[in-house]
Amino acid sequence: DSFEASERLTKWILDSDTGKGISVLTGAGISTASGIPDYRGPNGSYSRGHKPMTHDEFMRSLENRKRYWSRSMVGWERFNQAKPNRAHFALASLENETKRVRSIITQNVDMLHQRAGSKNVVNLHGVNSVVKCMECGVKHKRSHFQAKLNEMNKGCFESVESDDADSLRADGDAEISFDS
Repeated sequence: DSFEASERLTKWILDSDTGKGISVLTGAGISTASGIPDYRGPNGSYSRGHKPMTHDEFMRSLENRKRYWSRSMVGWERFNQAKPNRAHFALASLENETKRVRSIITQNVDMLHQRAGSKNVVNLHGVNSVVKCMECGVKHKRSHFQAKLNEMNKGCFESVESDDADSLRADGDAEISFDS
């Protein structure tokens, strides 16, 4: 299980002669114990056919942006409620207390490393907690933008079904369907 794996990794790092410390690369697998699914695992959304929207696709049309934000709006609450797990805390401890971990490079957008206390984190794909206006460049906290989305779309998503744990994706997107 993930606890045993994090214990083995911690022991290996502490027993290693790492000199200046090591950099750790993490992906979606580290956050699965926090309830955030992975992409490429046997049950990951990528393995089931989901391909994340690219920046070019997002910018190409208003319809694509509406699709993106409707799915992201529905998935955000569950995604945002995820808490760091033992592996996140173990890495934060190895960084802050033992100084064995020099940096964490992550593919995840969930900020769980930072929420566990890690300070030197490189977010390869950005983070989901900040949104940027593509016209003026102003950045907003996602939680504030989410409140605006909820206000602007009152009643629009009452018939959306997304309670299924399988609907959430590693990037906070959700598979949604509308009742007819």
